[in-house]
Amino acid sequence: MGDVVHNNLCKAKIRMQIDKVGKFIDYTTNIVHVYIPILLGLDLMKRLKWYVHEVTNEYCSNDGSSRSIRLRPKQGHLYLNWHSHVVLFTRQELVKLYSRFAHPPTEKLANVIRRASPENFTPSTRRFLDDIAAHCNSCQRMAPKPFVFQVTVPDNIVFNHDIYFDFVWI
Repeated sequence: MGDVVHNNLCKAKIRMQIDKVGKFIDYTTNIVHVYIPILLGLDLMKRLKWYVHEVTNEYCSNDGSSRSIRLRPKQGHLYLNWHSHVVLFTRQELVKLYSRFAHPPTEKLANVIRRASPENFTPSTRRFLDDIAAHCNSCQRMAPKPFVFQVTVPDNIVFNHDIYFDFVWI
């Protein structure tokens, strides 16, 4: 920041929602011991094919879709109103929850997530959980085998004891 160099404390992956249906971008940024906003640099804008429309104050997609994020002008800069209390689940987080809870049935895990954060539980969350369970290698190996009718042979059979003939007269 200017002429001062700050030591990097760590790197963090920031997940930002970029549309209303739940599409996210992951942005890795350096964390420094200074109170500054997260800066979305030109490298991210080029990678995502986005640009800033300064007339409408929107962060717009340049890939042919109509996605845009509303920005707010403040102190000569454009800011994104980001509600930090919102908990949004990505597929990777759902996979991690699924494995950490010892591969529960999807209905049970869905109920836990729904109780923890009912406003953020969507039908797509349930579809993701069903898909994760369907493709889980451990669950497929440990699943009960399909039921097959079993036939047992009686124990009291003695071979070559009696001989029976069936005669047919023509």
